[in-house]
Amino acid sequence: LTAAAVAAMGAAGEAVEGSEAMLAAAAAGRKATLQDDPVFQPKKYQRNVEEDPECNREPMWGAFRRTLMEADHDRRIDLAYETTMAWGLENATVMDEQAKVCIMGIISLQYLFAQFLLLEAGSVEAAAHSFRLMDSQTGALHPDLFDKAAGYGE
Repeated sequence: LTAAAVAAMGAAGEAVEGSEAMLAAAAAGRKATLQDDPVFQPKKYQRNVEEDPECNREPMWGAFRRTLMEADHDRRIDLAYETTMAWGLENATVMDEQAKVCIMGIISLQYLFAQFLLLEAGSVEAAAHSFRLMDSQTGALHPDLFDKAAGYGE
């Protein structure tokens, strides 16, 4: 894009959210590159995963994680269910928004549900559905993020 084209987009009010990098490139007198394209800019939720995989920035998730980890193994599924209901996570829209805040928390909840449904409830179909939800979340992440979230095994 030329500087004039980027300026025209901004002037017409048609600039895409996050196009500040493209405007900055044009203002600096250099040609915009793919790195300046908003599509390639890190999303806020990506930064959440990379910089705070334990979700400590979000008080409700940080507190839930600590409570869950301190709880007896047999109590964890109850906490997961109670939290899901209390936070409205049975609503897919709410779940998607919370995944942007704490995807590792959503993955953990789905894991607990899949484990319970398979081993305790004996429902392979329900466990498979929960596992698919978990898999759709984990599949969106680079494997190194899991290593970082786990403290690289330390």
